[in-house]
Amino acid sequence: MTSKLLPDLDISQACRVNLNDAARDWYYTQGCQEHNALLAPTHTQALIDSLQARNGATWSYGGYLEDRSSLLRGSYLDATGGYIHLGIDINVPPGVRVAAPFNATIVNMFNDGDEPQGWGLRLILRPADTSLPYLVLGHVAGAAVKVGDYVTAGEEIARIAAPPFNGNWFPHLHIQQIASDVARIYEHDNYDTLDGYGHPSELEKLRGNYPDPSWLVTGTT
Repeated sequence: MTSKLLPDLDISQACRVNLNDAARDWYYTQGCQEHNALLAPTHTQALIDSLQARNGATWSYGGYLEDRSSLLRGSYLDATGGYIHLGIDINVPPGVRVAAPFNATIVNMFNDGDEPQGWGLRLILRPADTSLPYLVLGHVAGAAVKVGDYVTAGEEIARIAAPPFNGNWFPHLHIQQIASDVARIYEHDNYDTLDGYGHPSELEKLRGNYPDPSWLVTGTT
């Protein structure tokens, strides 16, 4: 079975991972380090590869409302303590196709390129079905769309990007849903203040504003 969002991938070859727990175990085996080596994409990718090999998987996903204070120690998030990950990361190689999981309009595109811990290229989709939340797709490349385009379910819209031009992360797709009323607030500043992380003190509010997108990973065709 293949994913509607990533039609090149067989869901039976995936495993769910918790990167923060894995990072904490990694620090334990490596000894105390002042510098967080996992901020380098190559080190995080090696950690992901080992997790997938351990589980007999070729790709992985996870991270919704995960506290990433260990994984991202030393990052820009230290300033606020907002380590709660608001979406799911799908850990796959660069070049994997990304398809629209439903009929939608592209309402925003943003690209901060190789900005450390940035978005790279980010797309935001407004579903034709108004009962669905908006969808953020981060760290992609080769977009086949522009703002205002209407896309249909299954249509290729981008590919997974590689570092450094994915925001200097390990290769992955960040998917994040935004409740429609919240998305309309972001529209006032063209989504410039949208982030993929929030503060743990607002956990329940974050859960409502950014619903769990797991169904987009496991939904099949």
